[in-house]
Amino acid sequence: MAVPYIDTPRTEVDANATFLDRGFRSATRNNLSVLDELEDSFQSPSKDGDLLKIVDNNRKRENFKTPKGAVSRSKIPLNKRHIPAFGNGNGEFTPLMNSVSKNHLSRSQSHSILETPAPSRRSRPIFSTTPGPEGVTNFGDASDTSEVQATPFPQVAGSSVQSSPFPHLPGQDGNIVGDGQMLTLKEQEKAIDRLEKDNFGLKLKVHFLEQHINKSKPEYKDKVHQENIELKVEKVTRQHEITKLKKQLKATNQNLATCQQELQDLRENAKRKYADEGLKQDLEQKNTRLQELMRELEEAKHEQSDKIAALNEEISDLQYDLREKEQRDDLSLRIHSIDNDINDRHDAENILKSRHDALMAESASLQRDLEEAKSTIAKLQQMVEIEREQFATDAEDLRVQYSDKVNRLTDQLNALQHELEDKVGQHAADTDKWESMKRSLEIQKEKAEQQAASYKRTIDKLQTAETALSSKEQKLQNIIDSERQRHKEDDALLNRQIKELNDDIAERRKTAEAQRAELLKIKEELRISKRDENAMREKVQALEDEIVVLQSSLEEQQEFAKSHPIPESSNIQQQLQAATKEKRAIQVKLSDAQAEAVDLKAAKAEVEAERDELRDRLKHLRELDGTSSHMDEEKAQLQRVKTRLEGELNRLREDRISLIEARNASRDELEREYERAAAEEAKLTSRIDDLESELRLVNEKRDRALTSAKTKAEHLQKRVEELEELLARQESTAETPPLTSPGSQVLRHHLDEARLKEKTLLRRESELKTSLKELKKLVAELERENHELKTKELNAPSPKTPSSALQEEVRALRKQVLDSQRLQKDLRKQRKELEALKVKEEEREDLHELLKSATLEAESLALKLSERDTRVQELRSHLRRVRDERSALSRALEELQESAGMIEQQYQDALDELHDQSERKGKHAKELKGLGKEIMWLRTKYLREKKFREDLAWSKGLMELGERVRVACNATNLQMIAKMGVRIPKIEKQRNARRKFKAAAWAIVAMSRMKRLSADWRDARAVGDNLKRAKQDVVKKRESARRKKGLY
Repeated sequence: MAVPYIDTPRTEVDANATFLDRGFRSATRNNLSVLDELEDSFQSPSKDGDLLKIVDNNRKRENFKTPKGAVSRSKIPLNKRHIPAFGNGNGEFTPLMNSVSKNHLSRSQSHSILETPAPSRRSRPIFSTTPGPEGVTNFGDASDTSEVQATPFPQVAGSSVQSSPFPHLPGQDGNIVGDGQMLTLKEQEKAIDRLEKDNFGLKLKVHFLEQHINKSKPEYKDKVHQENIELKVEKVTRQHEITKLKKQLKATNQNLATCQQELQDLRENAKRKYADEGLKQDLEQKNTRLQELMRELEEAKHEQSDKIAALNEEISDLQYDLREKEQRDDLSLRIHSIDNDINDRHDAENILKSRHDALMAESASLQRDLEEAKSTIAKLQQMVEIEREQFATDAEDLRVQYSDKVNRLTDQLNALQHELEDKVGQHAADTDKWESMKRSLEIQKEKAEQQAASYKRTIDKLQTAETALSSKEQKLQNIIDSERQRHKEDDALLNRQIKELNDDIAERRKTAEAQRAELLKIKEELRISKRDENAMREKVQALEDEIVVLQSSLEEQQEFAKSHPIPESSNIQQQLQAATKEKRAIQVKLSDAQAEAVDLKAAKAEVEAERDELRDRLKHLRELDGTSSHMDEEKAQLQRVKTRLEGELNRLREDRISLIEARNASRDELEREYERAAAEEAKLTSRIDDLESELRLVNEKRDRALTSAKTKAEHLQKRVEELEELLARQESTAETPPLTSPGSQVLRHHLDEARLKEKTLLRRESELKTSLKELKKLVAELERENHELKTKELNAPSPKTPSSALQEEVRALRKQVLDSQRLQKDLRKQRKELEALKVKEEEREDLHELLKSATLEAESLALKLSERDTRVQELRSHLRRVRDERSALSRALEELQESAGMIEQQYQDALDELHDQSERKGKHAKELKGLGKEIMWLRTKYLREKKFREDLAWSKGLMELGERVRVACNATNLQMIAKMGVRIPKIEKQRNARRKFKAAAWAIVAMSRMKRLSADWRDARAVGDNLKRAKQDVVKKRESARRKKGLY
C-alpha cells in the first residue's frame, strides 16, 4: 500500500524476531542456524530461556505489558499485531528533517481538530508518575479522556515493515517532529532525563514481572496434562474392560448353547430310555427353569448393553469435557484468572472423580451381574452334570453288576489257579533241590571213597616201607614220584574236563538260544493256533446251533407238511448242504488245530523242562567257576543231564508219533462222522422228497375239492337267478296265494335253521360243510315248492296274496348263501392263521430251549476260555522270566560298555578342557587388550562430547544474553515511541486457536524430547561410570599380577 509521504526507516518484520522461540527472523539475516535446534546442555539453562515459560508468556503476555503512550482499547501488545506495511522504503527520517508531504497529510486528515498549541500541557509529562511495580496496570489507556491526550493523528500503522513509529513531541501542542517547531537543547535534555527515568521504571517492572512469572511456574499445567493423560488411560482401560465383558458375554452365550444342547440330548436319552411321568415332569420343570434363566440372562444382557451404551456416552461426554477444558485452558488470557481456573479445574476434577467413581461402581455392578450370570451358568452346568451322572449311573448299574460278578468269578478262578501253580512250582523246586542235594552227596561220597582208597594204598605202601628199612628212601621217592604223577594226571584230566565242560557249556548255550528262539516261535504259533481254534470253535458252535435249529425247523416242517405245502424246502435244503459243508471244513480245521495245540503243549513242556535244567546247570556252573575240585561232580551231573535230555528227547519223539497217530485217528473218526452225517442227510433229503410228493397230492386233492365247490356254488347261483326270473314272470301274470300253506312254514323253519347254522359256521369248518349241504337241500325243496306253487297258481283262479313275499324270501336265501360262502373263506383264513401261530409258538419254545443250551454251552466255553487264558498267562509269565534274565544279562553288558564309554568320554573331556583353558587364556588376554583400547576411546569420546556440550552451552548462554539485550533494547525503543505520542491503531487481534494448540503441542513435544535426551544422557553417563569402574578393575588386576610376578 503506497503512502503520500516520505517513508521512515524500516524496523524488524516482527517485534519478537530477536527471540529464540517465537517471531519471524531478522530482516538482515535469513535464519539463525545456531539457534534453530535447541540442544540439551550440561549447564542448567537460565529462567529466561525456559521453553515452557516462553510458551506461557506467549499466551499470557497481554497482562505483562510495559506502559505505552497510546495503548489500544483491547490492550494488545505491539509485537502481536498484524500491522500492514506502508510506503515503499525510499526515504530516510531524522528528528531534524521536515516532511512536507507528511505534514500536508496530517493537516488534511485532522482538519476538524484544532491545532493550536497547548501551553498548559507544555511542562507536564505524559505519565504523571514513574512506573511502579506489578500493581500499576493503567498506563495511558485509550479509553481515558484525560488532559494528556495528544493531538489527534490519522489511524495509520505506527510500526511496519517499511517505517518506524512517528515520534510526537512531549510538550507544546504534541505535533509531529519537523512541523516547524524545533526542540531546544534543554528540551532535549529533559526528554533524555525522562527516558532514563522511564527506563529505570521499566527495569523495575521487568524485575517484578519476572518474580511473578517465577511464581506461576508450569507445574500446574503439568499436573493438568498428567490428569488428562490419566483420564485417557482410564478411558482406554474402560474400553478394554467393555470388550472383555462383551467377550465374556459371548462365551456365556456359547456355554448356554452347549448347555441347551446337552439338555436336549439328555431329554432325548430320557425319552428313549425312561418313560416315567415323574421324570417328564421334572424335565418340564427344569425346562421352565432354564427358560426363566434364559430370560433373566437376556435381561441381564440388555441391561449390560444399556450400561455399556451409557458408559460409552459418558466416555464421549468426558472426552467432550476434556476438549472443552483444553479449549478453556488455551483460551485463558490473563494471569490473575489462574486462581479461578484452578478452582474450576478442582471442580472439574471432583466431577471427574465422581464420574470415575460412578463408572467404577457401574463396572463393579456389571462385574457382579456377570458373576451372577456365571454362577447361574455354573448351576445349570452342575444340574446338567448331575443329570448326566444320574443317567450314566443308571445306565452302568447293570454293567457294573454283571462285570462285578464276572470279575469275582474270574478272580476266584485265577486265585485258585495261581495257588495250584505255586504249589506245583514249589513241589518241583523242592524235588529239584532234593535231587541236586542227593547228587552232591553221592558225588561227595564217591570222592570220600576214592580218597579213602588212596589213603589205604598209601598206608599199605608205608607198612611195606617199614618192613624194609634199607629201601625206605627209595620207596618214599617212588611214592613221591607216583603221587606227583598222579597229581599231574589229575591236573591233566581236570584241564581236559574243564575244556570239555566249557565246550559243552558253549554248545548248551547255543542250543538254549536256539531252543529259546524255537520256543518263542512255538508260543507265537500256539497263540495264533489258539486264536484260530477259538474262532473255529465259535464257528463250529454257531454252525451246530444252526444245524440244531435247522433240524428242529425241518422236523416241524415235516409235521406241518403232512397237511400243508412247504414252498421253501429247496432253500432249506440248500442251507443244509452249505451248513454241512461248512461243518465238515470246520471239523477238519478244528481237528488240525487241536492236534497242533497238543503238539505245541508237548513241545512247550519239553522246552520248559530243558530251560529249567539249563537254568539249574548254569547256576551250578556259576557256583563252580572258581573251584576246580568239583569238576568231576559237574561232569557226572552234566552226563546225567545229557542222558536225561536224550531220554526226554526220545520221549518227546515218541509223544509226537503218538500225537500224530491220535491226530490221524481223530481225522478218521471225523471222516466216519462226516460219512454218517452224509447218510443222515441223504435220508433227510429222501424224506423231504417224500413229503413234497405227499404235499403235491394233498394240494391236488384240495384244488379238486375247491373247483367242485366253486362249480356247485355257481350252479346254485344260476338256479337262484332262474327262480328270480320265474318269480318276476309270476308277478307280471298273477298274484300268489297266502303263505299259510305248510310249504311256507317248512321254508321258514328251514330259514331259521339256516340262521342258526350261520352262527355255528363262524366256529368250525365242519359246520359250514353241513350248512352247505342243508342249504343245498333247501334249494332243492324250494325248487320243489316253487314247482308246487306254479301248479297251484295254474289251478287257483283268484289268488289273494302277492308274490313279493316269496321274492323277498328268495333274496334272503341268496344272501344267506353268499354269507355262508364268505364265512367259509373267513374260517379258512382263521384256521391258517391259527396254524401259523401254533407253528410260531413251537418255534419260540424251541428257540428258548436253544438259547438255554447256548447259554450253558457259552458258560462252559467261558470256563474253558478262562482255563486257557490262565495257561496262556502262565506261558507268558515263564517267557517273561526268560526274557527278564536275558535282558538282565544284556543290561549288565550295556552298563559295562556305558561305563567304559563314560571313562573314555571323561578322558576326552579332560583333554578338551585343557585345550579350552589354554585357548581361553589367550582369548582373555586379547579381550582385555581390546577392552582397554575401547575404554580409552570411549573415555576420549566422552571427554570430547562433554567439552563440546559445555562449549555449546556457553555459546548458547552468550547468544541468549545477546538476545535478551536486543529484546530489552527493542522494548525500550517501543516505550520511547509510545511516549512520543504515537497512537497505535485499534485493530482487533485475530486469535487463532489452531496456532495456540500447535504451540502447546510443540511444548509437549519439546518436554518429551528433553526428557528423552536427559534419559539418554543419563544412560551415557552410566555407561561412562561403568567403563571407569571396569578400567579401574583392569588396572587393579594388572597391578596385582605385577605384584605377584615381583614376588615370584
